[in-house]
Amino acid sequence: MSQQDQPSMFPKPSAPFQSIKDTGTGNTPSPPSSDNTLPRLASNLLEQASKIVGARSETHGDIEQGFRLTSQMWANYLGTHVTTVDVAHMLLLYKMSRAKFGDQTHMDHFIDEAGYAGIAGALSGKRG
Repeated sequence: MSQQDQPSMFPKPSAPFQSIKDTGTGNTPSPPSSDNTLPRLASNLLEQASKIVGARSETHGDIEQGFRLTSQMWANYLGTHVTTVDVAHMLLLYKMSRAKFGDQTHMDHFIDEAGYAGIAGALSGKRG
């Protein structure tokens, strides 16, 4: 099977954001905009990720402390150094694998990925 014949890890275009569900944060995703241009759809996805990251910190505690504890636990388990940015990257990779083998049109995959990418960037900026 050639690389072109293999299924893509990215979903085929579908009705944007119709599959976004409330993930228990109390933030109901916005309905699709009448402006369905790619930049607007990407912006909507990023807005949803931003809302969820903020809401999750209210329910799950301080993001940096949580990632620091996770990095320490993973480092002990793996026997190697793991940074908070490594944790965010690995969680992002986990979300990508779920998107590849799950419902590839489920926008929550991409919203979560954007959230973890944002967290990785924020944590990386704190290290520099």
